[in-house]
Amino acid sequence: MCDYRSNKTTYIRIDDKDFICVHDMHYICPHSDYGPGKDNKKAFCIFHNDREDKDLEYFCKEFKKLYESGKHDFRDFIFPKDFDFSKLRVEKGGLEFKEANFGGATFSGEADFIEATFSKWANFGEAKFSGVANFSRVTFSRKTCFMEAKFSGKACFVGAKFLGGADFMEATFSERAEFRGAKFSGQAYFVGAKFSGEADFINATFSEKCKVVFRGKTFDDNKKAYFENLNIEKDADLIFNEVNLNCVRFLRTDLSKIDFLKVYWTGRKYKSLFYWGRIKVFDEKFQEKGWPLRNLQLLLYNLRYWLFKLKKEPKEREEKSRLRTFFRKIVFKILKQFKISVPRKREQEHYEVYRLYNQLLFNYEGTNRHHEAGDFFAGQMEMRRRGYLDGKIFSWILLILYKITSEYGERPLRAFGWLLVVWLIFGYVYLQIGLYPSAGGEILQKSIIIQKNIFAFLRDYFQGLIVSLDIMTIGRVKQLYNMYTVVDKPIASVFKFIQTVLSAILLALFLFSINRKFKRK
Repeated sequence: MCDYRSNKTTYIRIDDKDFICVHDMHYICPHSDYGPGKDNKKAFCIFHNDREDKDLEYFCKEFKKLYESGKHDFRDFIFPKDFDFSKLRVEKGGLEFKEANFGGATFSGEADFIEATFSKWANFGEAKFSGVANFSRVTFSRKTCFMEAKFSGKACFVGAKFLGGADFMEATFSERAEFRGAKFSGQAYFVGAKFSGEADFINATFSEKCKVVFRGKTFDDNKKAYFENLNIEKDADLIFNEVNLNCVRFLRTDLSKIDFLKVYWTGRKYKSLFYWGRIKVFDEKFQEKGWPLRNLQLLLYNLRYWLFKLKKEPKEREEKSRLRTFFRKIVFKILKQFKISVPRKREQEHYEVYRLYNQLLFNYEGTNRHHEAGDFFAGQMEMRRRGYLDGKIFSWILLILYKITSEYGERPLRAFGWLLVVWLIFGYVYLQIGLYPSAGGEILQKSIIIQKNIFAFLRDYFQGLIVSLDIMTIGRVKQLYNMYTVVDKPIASVFKFIQTVLSAILLALFLFSINRKFKRK
């Protein structure tokens, strides 16, 4: 008899009430002795023998008998490197397993379960996949367990159906994991699972009333994960809890249907409302790669668009303006010579990311997480600004100024900081133009280079600041303080007008930003 003995007892949940024992400390392997293992101390059956030179043909023959018997207990089996499920699949016209227990099994080569059907529960807990694990288009009819499974090669679950729920708790994916087009029903847990390679869940379906949970440091910081174009049905519950979403893409997925709990987005989150940083979705950051050349291309392209709108109807417009058409052709040739074009899919990607931010804004405001919602509003406006490169130059410029001055109304302290900058700069400018006392007297004027007597300079600069503040407040300071006045010169009138306009705009932005903050709270 085989000397294999289980050293632990393990249960898995197969539904809301029932558990099944997949490892039993009292289990005795019923298979006949094949020979000693690597240590030459104990004798094992062909299935549990760890020798690399064991007879592959004999293994396949005995495995076929076990499969045909309907007793699909393969716990801790060691599959040879060249073992292939495809031969059995072709011979039987498909693979069907009932109460399949692959717990602790070792697959030395490729594990090919393509289009197999697991009509009852299936257990791959603590299984080790050294090569490709291919579960493409597999149907798991009841609960499936991959708890603590180790995928050293590529894990492929493309089109797989988890109809009774799945458990990937503490599973390890060392290479790319593909769940593209997979369907999840019931409860599926990726709690503590680790994806060291890329993770692909594109076009996955989360059925009605299912619950799928990702929790912990699941995705690697330097590897991308794709949750694009997900089909999240009514009452489906998709949860990301304490997950790093630094490199996760969500394009064309409705994020208002996903629960984000203490997740970490890309970018850094700052407590200071003045700081330039904000949290972002990776889809925005992904588009920023190569932005200097891309923005140059966009600007030159839109220069062509703004000046000449004859591209779509060249024949009709050529009759109206031959000179304009001639000029257009020359410019088009120059642009073509320098290979200036529009990046592919630029428009729809910007608007898709805009839609993501809009859904996140709705999601976070609904749960009173206003600080993050503010950052998502800023991201929404940023995508709107980039989309305005299609001929709306004036709106584009306004949005740039809106971003620089207050991060689209989300950084009130930044707007206040710009107010201080304007006040300080124009105080110095007025000192250079010249100041004289209201009661009459010697004109006060300093050179651009600060004098050695720093205290005298600061005293005079203070008078310039008083004048600057008076202009910002439209003469209110003059009523309270006997101050200096700017020398009556044309250049002084120009600077006064500029400061008045800038101050009014920045003050309005500051008050608007404050209003947004208090309105949310």
